[in-house]
Amino acid sequence: MKVITFDENDNQMEQTIIFYTSNIQKGKNELSRLKKILFRFAMLRLTIFLAVVILSYLFWGSASVVGGIILGGIVLFLLFVSKFTDAKNQRAYYKKYVQINENELAYLDGKINVFKTGEQFVSDDHYYNQDIDLFGEGSLFQHLCRSETLNGEKLLAFWLNSNDIHSIQERQTSIQELSNKTEWRQNYQVIASLVENEKETDGMLNWLKNYTSVLPNYLRFLPLVFSIISLLLLVTYFTDLLPGRYLLYWFFVGLGVTGKYVKPITNLYQNSSKMQDTFAQYAQLLEAIENTEFTCETLKNQQENIATENEKASVLLRNTRKQSTI
Repeated sequence: MKVITFDENDNQMEQTIIFYTSNIQKGKNELSRLKKILFRFAMLRLTIFLAVVILSYLFWGSASVVGGIILGGIVLFLLFVSKFTDAKNQRAYYKKYVQINENELAYLDGKINVFKTGEQFVSDDHYYNQDIDLFGEGSLFQHLCRSETLNGEKLLAFWLNSNDIHSIQERQTSIQELSNKTEWRQNYQVIASLVENEKETDGMLNWLKNYTSVLPNYLRFLPLVFSIISLLLLVTYFTDLLPGRYLLYWFFVGLGVTGKYVKPITNLYQNSSKMQDTFAQYAQLLEAIENTEFTCETLKNQQENIATENEKASVLLRNTRKQSTI
């Protein structure tokens, strides 16, 4: 067995501090860059809006030109909204990335209160978890837990409460391997932290299981039919084959149909949007596992648990997300 000297310990500590400090600086540099990008996109959206208003005023006499300006403005506006959203997601990632590394530096300085105590896992029915500081302030759980999900915390608490000595060596081997994958662990931890609140996720799953269509069966093709008719009306209007008042009539028809089903449609949109975001985050977590090469059997088995015959689980989840938007 190798004996680690104080000098080696000091050297390891110094390297660890340098590692976390470097990550913090890298994260802050990215946040500074993203702040400028977000400001730029915000200004571009404002510029597009003002340009559409001014150009529409200048060409007010030509309905087809004004319509084209408004349509072009909407397309550009939505494009920059998408870019803005991507940049916001990146900012959320690096905010958490910086926080993780700051927490680890605080831990090295003896400030463990930045981590969860696991007090909710203390039980009067358990025969020893109140006596040996498994949970609570300064507990083993607080020293060990880096999970960003409720299920991860529950699994760690289960292991601590189980008093099971089987598979200890396998877990130690897994920990040893993961200890050398610091960047991978931090990336996984950040992505997991961005997953929607798991209580909300459970609620969404219950909603999905008990989902019933908000529209009667005879109206299931209405969106497609309405879209086709709307497109034909727009084409005939811009080619001067149809007076503008028919577009107005059609608009009020659509408004009436939407008004009748606005509440259930709004609830459907909100739930499906949350589900899409959650699917996207879980797909990233699966992808991180799929694209990593593990050597110990325990981790390789976990990796195989998410494997499918024809397609990667992350791809299947992303496809499910895309289908839910249609």
